[in-house]
Amino acid sequence: GGAPADAEAAEPLARLVVHATMHLLFLPGFTVDAAAFEDEPEDALVPERALWAPGLGGLDARPAASLALDRNRAEVLRLLLACSCEPLYARAEGFDPWASRWLNAATARDAPNAKLLLYALLNVVCAYDPTGLGLPYGGHLASEAPGTVVALAAQALVVLLDYGGAGEAPAAGTEDPPRCNVFRELLAGIEGGEAFDFLFAGLARLLNNVHEALNTTLPGSLTQIECYQEVLVLLWKLLELNDAFAKHVLVECDVCRLVVPVCFLAHQGRKDPSRVGLVHICTFVLLKLSGERAFSVALNKPYEEKLPTDLPLFEGTHADLVIVVLHRMVVSGGDRLAPLYNCFLTVLCNLSPYAKSLSLVAAVKLVSLFELFTSPRVLYAAEANHSHVALLLEIFNNVIQYQYGGNAHLVYAIVRRKAVFDALDQLTLPGAITAAVEREERRVTGRRAAEGVAAPVRDEADEKVPDDDDDDDDDTEAPPPPPIPTTASFLPSAEWLRRVKAELPLSTIMRLLHHLGPQIDELSARSEFSLDEEAVLSFIKNTTMVGLLPVPHPIV
Repeated sequence: GGAPADAEAAEPLARLVVHATMHLLFLPGFTVDAAAFEDEPEDALVPERALWAPGLGGLDARPAASLALDRNRAEVLRLLLACSCEPLYARAEGFDPWASRWLNAATARDAPNAKLLLYALLNVVCAYDPTGLGLPYGGHLASEAPGTVVALAAQALVVLLDYGGAGEAPAAGTEDPPRCNVFRELLAGIEGGEAFDFLFAGLARLLNNVHEALNTTLPGSLTQIECYQEVLVLLWKLLELNDAFAKHVLVECDVCRLVVPVCFLAHQGRKDPSRVGLVHICTFVLLKLSGERAFSVALNKPYEEKLPTDLPLFEGTHADLVIVVLHRMVVSGGDRLAPLYNCFLTVLCNLSPYAKSLSLVAAVKLVSLFELFTSPRVLYAAEANHSHVALLLEIFNNVIQYQYGGNAHLVYAIVRRKAVFDALDQLTLPGAITAAVEREERRVTGRRAAEGVAAPVRDEADEKVPDDDDDDDDDTEAPPPPPIPTTASFLPSAEWLRRVKAELPLSTIMRLLHHLGPQIDELSARSEFSLDEEAVLSFIKNTTMVGLLPVPHPIV
């Protein structure tokens, strides 16, 4: 009669499998040295000889290493990943990050060897050097086993750290204690400058390997790692969970060593549907870092690398690189990246007050983005799209008010596009309605043409559609067409226009244009319109705007 009760009290087989797997990862003579756990000091964080590589828990440790151990570790890691794969078969809609009971067993506080496992996996990833013997093609001469262990270790780290989402959540039953992820807690608890330096150096080395392997003099002479996406996610987890690590990276390390590979990976993945998640992580990393003053100041470091991309060449700083890459993400990233536009512009807005000297290329790209987001095609696509324009104006205002002296290129680019700013400043409701309706008509016509449906015949006058806000005055004076509900997906209203006028910080730009525009025109007329660009830039640099512009808001 006691058999059913005994069965209920018995430990679940799945939990036994998970715990056995975690024990196997540190089985003496199988995955670690036979004497790994002998004669360890009592105050040791973890048994140094049980670590798979030197690093956390023992920077000077010399754990046993062999191909046999690496092969065994790889097989047990595959078993751990197989036990943890349940989320792969869950639907994205209504996904519960706490649902997997397998991962619940693996990340509980009573999971065996949890701290040792976290340190071993981090060490084997961050201590890995993909250059092999340090010689061209050296990586091709070495065994594949260490690289396989690194890739599997990175995958296991991401799976274990991802369980449960952000923070603890109560269990379904009210009597159960709150669920947790011990690996997230342990990662957040890592501390010490040496440990942070080790983690930063390893992650930066692996992420930079992706573009360095494509940029060698001898083709294929440097082996490219395959687990760069997992390494990027691991960087994001560290920045997200360990504030002390994020602060150390910004203050004590060369953060530009992370900026370059993050920008490269985002640029390369912008058109690939399978790498949209990668682009999101790159964006979140930049957004997280850009919220700190030290990051934006560090971006003034000269950029001297040549990435294997089709980005325009420029001489400037890492801030220029970020601007050029994010501009490309907007103009050629496709609709899949539209939800990230606000994040892109927020990154640029965060760094703009500290950009000492933007290059000509970056300045032109910023103004080009402004023209794009103020064009009817984008501005009237949705009711809230003017928020992108507001962020761009904030970027311009920050540069003009805080870094005017070193940014003559941007000021000149703004002055040359004076008509675009004037059109936005003088926007009227009839003009906005007309532009919105015409935009929708062009969209419907284009869709019908793509589907092979004959477009409705229109008058010749109607075919002349303006491309941007530089419309003729006649367009705004003409009576607006009757607002047909099905004509436009979004039709501007008086309330919308009032909100736009209130939210767009145009006053600083307009004061700048009203002051500099006539002076540059006069300068050009005096030189019989043969004034070269250098003379204009020199004039802008020697002109002060003190007392003419509004008092800048404090940087928060």
